[in-house]
Amino acid sequence: MAVDQLQINERLFLKIPLEQDAKWISELVNKNRAEFKLYFSWCQQEESLAAAQAVIKKNHQRLVEGTMYAFAIFYDEQIVGMIDLHEINQGQKAAKTGYWLDRDFRGRGIITESEAALIKFAFSKLRLHRLILEAQTRNKASQAVAKRLNFNFEGIKKESDLIDGEFFDMAVYSKINSL
Repeated sequence: MAVDQLQINERLFLKIPLEQDAKWISELVNKNRAEFKLYFSWCQQEESLAAAQAVIKKNHQRLVEGTMYAFAIFYDEQIVGMIDLHEINQGQKAAKTGYWLDRDFRGRGIITESEAALIKFAFSKLRLHRLILEAQTRNKASQAVAKRLNFNFEGIKKESDLIDGEFFDMAVYSKINSL
């Protein structure tokens, strides 16, 4: 099932990014890199336009394969972050979810609303049964999103995230389809 946009409200929507969106995405990643590199292994180097274009192209291939839905988050017609369903396993009816947001747009409920829309999409359209959200234990904001959206805390994966040569614990949350 190919869906390229999810409208959330008059100011907020999710859209599959196109190659021409790579410039804005790479600029956002670089703007937020000092913080992002604390949480994401993919953000240790500066994001080039070519790298962002390659990620968009790879994500489109994963979309065709049915293993990923990666959406740009648009707020007032500008890209402010990314959110996705990844490692989609239709055999197990499960996927993982993740996101990032430009620091200038935090505290407005954008991630909570975007994740709620993605959950509805995953459960009603993709007919998944289980979603998994993992966040470093030091990432209190992402854990708060999981709690607001009634994900169940499953436990801690000890030293399972390697960032710049250091291991970090991951808090694991899940949500079961009740639609």
